[in-house]
Amino acid sequence: MTLDDLIILLTGLAGTVGFSVLFGVKVKHLFFAALGGLIAGFVAIIAKDAGTFVSNAAAAFAATLYCEVASRLRKAPVVTFLTPSIVVLVPGGALYYTVSNIILKDYSKALDYGLSTVDACLGISAGILVASLVFTVILNVRKKAKDNKAARVQK
Repeated sequence: MTLDDLIILLTGLAGTVGFSVLFGVKVKHLFFAALGGLIAGFVAIIAKDAGTFVSNAAAAFAATLYCEVASRLRKAPVVTFLTPSIVVLVPGGALYYTVSNIILKDYSKALDYGLSTVDACLGISAGILVASLVFTVILNVRKKAKDNKAARVQK
């Protein structure tokens, strides 16, 4: 991890805290929401060589799993932690350059940035979807096992 990566992580952490406050996250949950952003940023940096889609999907997957667990431990909705956590992944720069190049009529650059933006957004969506699905399946399997054990005890 380079110094640039560390600066990205720290500014992402600050952005997550700021967005959490703006989003209305209660003070008692602020640290855990910020930790989710830190996890997402860290995974995105580690996976950046795999490409935009994969790095965003991996980061969103890790952040979603963390937020699912944190929400149950903190007895708060998942969205309280997940929304601020994925802010660090939002491709704001790519979207800005897409629109900027459209205005400047440089359509080839606009297309490149636009595809990068879509790639990142699809990666974030896929990561959240898969992690939520995995977590739900795990919870259902655990519940079924617990119900089967209780049924055996009653017999």
